[in-house]
Amino acid sequence: MRRLLLVLFLSGALLNKSAAQDHKNSISVGYGLLTFQDVASVTSDIIISSATDIDEADVTSSGVLYVEYSHYWTNHWRLVVNANYISVKSKLVQKADGQLYGNSHDHYYSLMAGVNYHWIGDAFVELYSGLQIGGSIVNTDQTYVSGDAASDSFLFPAFQVTALGVRIGKKLGGFAELGFGNKGILNVGIDLRF
Repeated sequence: MRRLLLVLFLSGALLNKSAAQDHKNSISVGYGLLTFQDVASVTSDIIISSATDIDEADVTSSGVLYVEYSHYWTNHWRLVVNANYISVKSKLVQKADGQLYGNSHDHYYSLMAGVNYHWIGDAFVELYSGLQIGGSIVNTDQTYVSGDAASDSFLFPAFQVTALGVRIGKKLGGFAELGFGNKGILNVGIDLRF
C-alpha cells in the first residue's frame, strides 16, 4: 500500500512539474477595426443630434492599437491583460445651415483583464475564444470656431468578446480575431511566446 501511495505521489509530482513547464507567457501587439467606440460614436451622434442643434460629421477613428500579455495557465486557459488606445475625431456642424461649429477629438485609454479558452491549444494552429472586461479613461477635447474650447475626462466601461481567434506559429506567431468590443470586430497582430 505504501508503495502504491509513493508511486501515485511521485507520478502526481512529475505530472505537475511537466504541466508547470508547459506554462508559457506571450506578448502581443495588434490593430483592430470597427471598435465599440466607433459604434458608440455613431449612436451618441444620433442621440445628441436629436436633442441639440449640432450634428457630428466626418467621424474618423484611428482603429485600436494594443499590447497584450498572456499567461498560459493550462493547455486550454490563458489569463490575459490588455492595454489599448483609440482616437476618434469628428467635425461639429450646425443642423440648420451645415456650417462648421467646431471639432471634437476623443482619446480612449483602456485596460482590460480576462481569459481566453483555447479549443485547440499548444499546436502550430490554435483556435480560441475569450472575454475581457475593464475600464477606459476618456479624454475629450472640443474646439469651436468662436475660439472657445472645452475638455472633459470620464471613466467608461471597456470590454472585448472574442467569438473566434486563430493563431498560427510556434514561438513567433500571427493571429486574427473576430469579436466585438474595444479590440474591434476584426483585429490582427503578432505575438511572441517566452
